[in-house]
Amino acid sequence: MAEIRLVDPAEGLWQLDTLSAAQAEDYLSLDAGYELDGRQFVAVESRDLVGATDDLYIPVHAFERVDRALAEELFAVSDADRLVIRTCGTEPAPPFRRLLRYVTRQCAFAEGPAADVRDADERSAPFVRSMLRKALVDGYGDTPLDEEAVDAHLDRTVRFDGPDALHSLIAVHDGRDIGHITWTGPIADEVSGESFYDLVDVHVLPEFEGKNVTAALTTALVNRLAPEKAVLRGNVIETPGPESDRLYAVLLRAGWQPAYDLWVAYR
Repeated sequence: MAEIRLVDPAEGLWQLDTLSAAQAEDYLSLDAGYELDGRQFVAVESRDLVGATDDLYIPVHAFERVDRALAEELFAVSDADRLVIRTCGTEPAPPFRRLLRYVTRQCAFAEGPAADVRDADERSAPFVRSMLRKALVDGYGDTPLDEEAVDAHLDRTVRFDGPDALHSLIAVHDGRDIGHITWTGPIADEVSGESFYDLVDVHVLPEFEGKNVTAALTTALVNRLAPEKAVLRGNVIETPGPESDRLYAVLLRAGWQPAYDLWVAYR
């Protein structure tokens, strides 16, 4: 079994050329920089409160291979239930499987379908929570979830004032909330350090699917962020069957660009 060693801050994470100097300094200060077989990587332990798993997340690495042998070596030195690794343009071998595909676009004024759209406020929170709950449950697929943990997570995170507040636009039809688009304030990319807005979810009620409400909400958000030429980032959850491939292709045709993928392997 190969030895994994902690990288000395004086040595630096020089192999990780996509990592900004500020992010490298932060990771080294957290003792999150490592080397395996002469290849540097960053690894951060985290807890998925919804899926109730302990994760080892690798946002950047210089591995030549991401495969079963690597997974076994990392599991051998970690108590993690899952390995989650970020890649750009490469596909790991089994047992890794794709978890999410991230896409990005710079916001500029755009024309698109119109809808009755308003800003969310605290009165909107129950509706947004219900839509995000469905997205979470659908995203985890067959993975058993702690229902109380899901609700507690949404109660903590879905709020529209104060620190770490979310932002949402609500689509309305005949006085009824029928869809939402929700995003965060600007945050820094964990590798490049570049600022972006994270598109958390866009979803409409089933009876309004296929009626351009999703496109209208997305256009409204893009135009909201266009004056600052903001970067918006979203993701496609990998699901069995062709649906995730179809949605990814639709986004690329609409002007989004590939950013990176997240892959997962289970112990």
